Amino acid sequence: PFLPPPQPPAQPAAAEKRRDEARRGGGGGAPPLTAEQEASLRGEIQAALEIKAQLSRAAQRDESDPWARFYLGLWCLEVANAPSATRKLAGALYPLPPTATVEEAASEFEAAERRAPGFSARNRLALARARILLGEEARAREWLSAALSADVVSGGREEERARDEARALLLQLASGGEAAGAG
Repeated sequence: PFLPPPQPPAQPAAAEKRRDEARRGGGGGAPPLTAEQEASLRGEIQAALEIKAQLSRAAQRDESDPWARFYLGLWCLEVANAPSATRKLAGALYPLPPTATVEEAASEFEAAERRAPGFSARNRLALARARILLGEEARAREWLSAALSADVVSGGREEERARDEARALLLQLASGGEAAGAG
């Protein structure tokens, strides 16, 4: 049976101090949280942790399906790009808030691509965005070009939109335009 890793002993005084700080606005000049806002944020954090766990299990369950890795990469990218104030507030309200890096996101997108090369222009576009955020513009261009290639097997409106975004971002990079954020 799967058992979660052991948690460090609770430190009630430190946890209470973090909660009090969050309720007062996180100490960064933000307005204080209402009880409703705090409950809502706690719910969002718990949901984010559950989503990651479900995606991780799905990715392990079916090694041939790239979609769980793609969505796990999107999750990582979203969490990694969360505003600093949001991360600080989440840390104040939750003992183990969601964390991720752009590197982790890129790794998930690459794992999806290895599972099924060319399965989605959206995956290749997301991988290019991660590479831009990591300062790897040459690699980003390669993935943007790949997103436009004929070997992408998925179709549909979302895939076509991803190709359009890849084309625009590739032109932006080629013209020396600012691609920071890439999204």
